[in-house]
Amino acid sequence: MNRFGEAEATYRRAVSIRPNYWAPYNWLGVLYYRNGDNEKAAEMFRRVTELAPENHQAFYNLGAIDYMLGKWTEAEEMFKRSIAILPNASAYSNLGTLTFSEGRFEQSAGYFKRATQLKPKDPMLWGNLGDAYKWSPGNGFKARAAYLRAVALARDGLRVNPSSSDLLGELALYEAHLSNFKQAMPQIEKALSLAPNNNQLMYYAALIYHISGQQAKALYHLRKALGSGYPAQAVRTDPEWRSLKNDQAFEDLIGSKKQ
Repeated sequence: MNRFGEAEATYRRAVSIRPNYWAPYNWLGVLYYRNGDNEKAAEMFRRVTELAPENHQAFYNLGAIDYMLGKWTEAEEMFKRSIAILPNASAYSNLGTLTFSEGRFEQSAGYFKRATQLKPKDPMLWGNLGDAYKWSPGNGFKARAAYLRAVALARDGLRVNPSSSDLLGELALYEAHLSNFKQAMPQIEKALSLAPNNNQLMYYAALIYHISGQQAKALYHLRKALGSGYPAQAVRTDPEWRSLKNDQAFEDLIGSKKQ
């Protein structure tokens, strides 16, 4: 309902009632993450790892925030600790994202493939696998197949929950990768209207408009994403932006963020 102040106050009350119970800290961490406050999110997720050191979710959540904050060595350690406790799709996916950002695309594809094996009905995992294949030499056919699978699963999810901003954003991005721009544009705009503070959706919008060749709109949404806490380092290492390497507006935008 976009009433984040009330949500935060309610979670804080839950923490005050049971300060040694990990779950309210986790809920707060998710809230802060979705609002782009990564420092506060990291604080909450770190507290979860202290209260529940055998909780694999705690470590992959903290790792994800460390990644967003540019602490990639710490992030990789957290993901591997999560897997050591319990092999899980989220940690493998996060490792895939990390290695993708480092340009290790074939290794990234291996992590994402493992994630899809553990959680085969998650569209985001298939979309990520498509990204890794896209930038791995000779895997264009595999990339298209992964994106098609991601689109089908996202559509299945939206039949159950048509107001899911996350699913709408993911579907829009995968449609864009398949050059289905007439579908992608209204989907991402609807997703943003449902969750206007979600910097991941802002970044999806930037990518979608970039892939479709609408660079002014791409940079507009990229500026919003960065201003809302999306890590500039992740943008710098995303191969989708290679074509703008010498674009002054893009360089000025990324250069203004010293993450």
